[in-house]
Amino acid sequence: MQVQWIGKNVDLGALGKQVELFFIEKEFKTRLEEKSEGYEIEAVSQKISNVQLKISVEILGQPNDFIIEYTADKSKEGFLSSSLIGKYIAWALGGGIIVLKEDKVREALEKFERTFWSYMDEKIAQLAQR
Repeated sequence: MQVQWIGKNVDLGALGKQVELFFIEKEFKTRLEEKSEGYEIEAVSQKISNVQLKISVEILGQPNDFIIEYTADKSKEGFLSSSLIGKYIAWALGGGIIVLKEDKVREALEKFERTFWSYMDEKIAQLAQR
């Protein structure tokens, strides 16, 4: 997902540090890198139930016009496709628990991303007041 902010006059370096802190507080391993066009933060979770979450956040632009791009990737996904047919076949073959597990992981990822964007709104508002 990508969101653009205009007219906030935010120090993008300070915002990058706030993004990194968000992931550190969630016990992710992080790497913050300054690039010519902005900042990139990579975060990797510990493995939970054979799933490891890798998130990349890019902050691109200028203090008054910038974009934050959030990309999440699960490593070691299950063998199920996200299609309804794949889920039905897996359920019919006794893989219902796996389908439920993958749905729970997907729901958790969506909730985590909503938490991230709420945090970004709050931090951008704070940094814009400085």
